[in-house]
Amino acid sequence: MMVFIKGFHQFYLELLNKPKPKPLHLTIIGDGPGGERDEISAYIQKNKLQEVISTEGYVHNDLLHHYFRKSNIGVSFIPITAYYQDQPPTKTYEYLLSGLAVIATATNENVKIINEKNGLLIQDSTEDVVSGLQILASRMETYQPEEIRHQMEDHLWIRIVQDNLKPYLIKLLSQKV
Repeated sequence: MMVFIKGFHQFYLELLNKPKPKPLHLTIIGDGPGGERDEISAYIQKNKLQEVISTEGYVHNDLLHHYFRKSNIGVSFIPITAYYQDQPPTKTYEYLLSGLAVIATATNENVKIINEKNGLLIQDSTEDVVSGLQILASRMETYQPEEIRHQMEDHLWIRIVQDNLKPYLIKLLSQKV
């Protein structure tokens, strides 16, 4: 996540040099492994970014809707490693189902669901974060929350249960042991 934060910081500094810069805020939810939150907090303090980046720590699932309503972009920055390549990106689905445009690393699973109408894929480098945020900012007016949600309807829990889980369970029940 530090790679994303450093890229965001660079993007923010570039934005400040433009006439009439738009307000910008990054809210980080979660703690991350191995003291990552402490590293992020130290970076924020050192670079005086308290007004621009906040760290919320762990937020229970039933409280996330508050953050989704306040946001217009979701960040699904997953390291591009063999371990993460084929992991279903739950956060990507949550953002898209909330109608948010998403900037996401190009893992195999994110590649399957991110497209020009709902976001942007990047590599996991600071430079790609900066250029990705620039592209995303230029496209913000083209993203339509209702269209993004509509694209993802097959991924709603109710659909997954009705179309996948229920038929599977019925099949299991019909197979007598």
